[in-house]
Amino acid sequence: MVKKVVTTVFGFVLVACTALLLQGCGNASSSPEIVDPAHLDSVKSLDVYVDGSTIHLLLAGPVGEKMAVRYLESTDGGKTWSERVAVPTYGKPPYGIYRGADAQIAASGKHLIAVWPTHGSGWGGSGPLVSAISNDGGKTWYPGPDPAGPGSTKAEGYVDIAADDDGVFHTVWLDSSTGRQGLHYARSDDGGRHWSPAQTIDAVTCECCWNTFLAAPDGRLYVLYRNIDPRDMELAVSTNGGDSWRQRSTVGKFGWDYKGCPETGGGLVVATGASQPVLRAVVWTGEQGQVGLHYLVSTDGGQNWKLSQRMGDTNARHSDMATLDGGHIAVVWDAVEKNGHSAIFVIESKDGGSTWSKPRQLSAPDTEGTHPRIVAAADGYTVFWTQADGDWEMFRLAD
Repeated sequence: MVKKVVTTVFGFVLVACTALLLQGCGNASSSPEIVDPAHLDSVKSLDVYVDGSTIHLLLAGPVGEKMAVRYLESTDGGKTWSERVAVPTYGKPPYGIYRGADAQIAASGKHLIAVWPTHGSGWGGSGPLVSAISNDGGKTWYPGPDPAGPGSTKAEGYVDIAADDDGVFHTVWLDSSTGRQGLHYARSDDGGRHWSPAQTIDAVTCECCWNTFLAAPDGRLYVLYRNIDPRDMELAVSTNGGDSWRQRSTVGKFGWDYKGCPETGGGLVVATGASQPVLRAVVWTGEQGQVGLHYLVSTDGGQNWKLSQRMGDTNARHSDMATLDGGHIAVVWDAVEKNGHSAIFVIESKDGGSTWSKPRQLSAPDTEGTHPRIVAAADGYTVFWTQADGDWEMFRLAD
């Protein structure tokens, strides 16, 4: 579910801050549930975003009986990290988040936006999105509007957010405002203070798989998401900054006929500069005879895809990918090993996907790692995942 492509995956306002909203509330007040800004009982949600040389990390999890959000950053590829900052939830804490349905973050310079779903009137108590905004690089935060629009109490989730080179923030999410679960989009030209009216990209999609949203350097926007009939991955593209969208192609025509939700998205990177952008994707299918993770390439901007490489065995599942320069690519995934433990793996190509290294296990033996994320920053890749014991882990892959 990264993020801003350099070449590469909530609606309320405190009364006390209303008059200051357009300028930002700064550190107007601290959320009363925050006791120790460095503490989470466990990590239930993890998202990572790269802007320039800065890695932005957003964590969420319980503190006692309440959910809390934490932010930290690294400017040296993950070698060192800032102290954790408590992101106030202002009475609208995350609800229904888990790995694969994580709270999200995006950044453009000092402007940051975090987005998560909160409690509402939807199925199981699920509710609308809420947002938090920082204008000082994550030091202080104030509440922003629901990117999906005001007034809803129904479920909005599986959100992803990115910022383009002009500092415009773009977001996609799933909700049932069209009568069925579908994929929707909005953008903000003023750092998250206001959002455009929601657009429907696809009125009917899979109900609960994460989306991967990218803002490419050439101004194009890409969304990789799971369709419903069949439940293959689909690519939607905007060539005009989000004014209009079209479904470009099916990313891996497996024809998987499945009536449930696999809760598995994919990874996407884009390399621009040629007459047509080169897109690379990694997707999972449950289609008989092809179960597992597959790497695909499109050399015509996403119109056609070539199935290029199988990643891991049939147990490989949750995946992400990143690229350093368009030709050096890394893919990560989790897979259940023979010992019953879920392990984290990485594979790399330095020639645009023509040849690949052998898969390498990053997680320690006999530990439970899941839902890895990978970003390219500083002198190489940094991989993140969460452990069954409730902690998060990181591994740096030097270039």
